[in-house]
Amino acid sequence: MNVLTHTTENKETGCLEWLHSVNSAGYGQLHLDGQHYLAHRLSFQQNVGEIPDGQLVRHLCHNKICVNPAHLAIGNHTDNYADSAEKHRNANAAKAQKVEILGVVYLGMRAAQKATGLSLSSLVKYTKDGIFDVQGYRNGCVLARRSAKI
Repeated sequence: MNVLTHTTENKETGCLEWLHSVNSAGYGQLHLDGQHYLAHRLSFQQNVGEIPDGQLVRHLCHNKICVNPAHLAIGNHTDNYADSAEKHRNANAAKAQKVEILGVVYLGMRAAQKATGLSLSSLVKYTKDGIFDVQGYRNGCVLARRSAKI
């Protein structure tokens, strides 16, 4: 079974998003021949190569259900933490920008969060040039099996 045949492509990000079971941490998972796998790790093994002992497979796109081999990289916990810290630095800078959601302009991500109930991570992920991508957000919710707030 090739992991890539069980995905849908997110045209906006290029992520190949896992369509089946996700674990409690939000990562794609599957059972194959009696073994439990994380979908992104199996995708890396099938399409790139073995994962060295003590290493992990990082999501360069920060999308836990992405199994696109081009978005995955080998690294250690320090690398993964640095990726996460950089993402959060960028997210903090983005919180100060104006964001338009369904025709309403909010003065900052926090104001939009309070008014709409959307998470800051959703606001950061789906806002480009100050416009919140409502359809992209709703599609992401469907793929993650969560209900959309708007």
